[in-house]
Amino acid sequence: MNHPLWYEMEAALRARLGEEAWKELEKMEKEKIYDDQINPLMAQIIAICKKHEIPFFATFQYSDDGFCTSYKYGKTSHPVIAVYEAIRQCIGDNGVNIDKFMIWVMRGARERGHSSLILTRLGIPTGKERADGVCNM
Repeated sequence: MNHPLWYEMEAALRARLGEEAWKELEKMEKEKIYDDQINPLMAQIIAICKKHEIPFFATFQYSDDGFCTSYKYGKTSHPVIAVYEAIRQCIGDNGVNIDKFMIWVMRGARERGHSSLILTRLGIPTGKERADGVCNM
């Protein structure tokens, strides 16, 4: 609402509840909006994507620490979708745990090859040629 009276009421309620209780109320409101309005739409999107084998990744943040993520990827998906999922799994209290993420990157590079100068300098083989001369990438 954009009515001045609304802002006065909001300020009074915020002062009475306290900042922490106000944030919890906002979180509950956003989570309800997600549950009531976004989730049904996501169910439709997910069904369509599965039916037509369309990879996707979607994350919604309804509070400082509240996330809802849906994704579908497979062997034909672009690797960036897997990267999004890896980053999501590396979320910690202070953001993304970069060490955990880099371990995931290095493991993937060892398995599938890479073209990264930095990973090469770290001693991770590019995978372009194996001992038998077959190209891995």
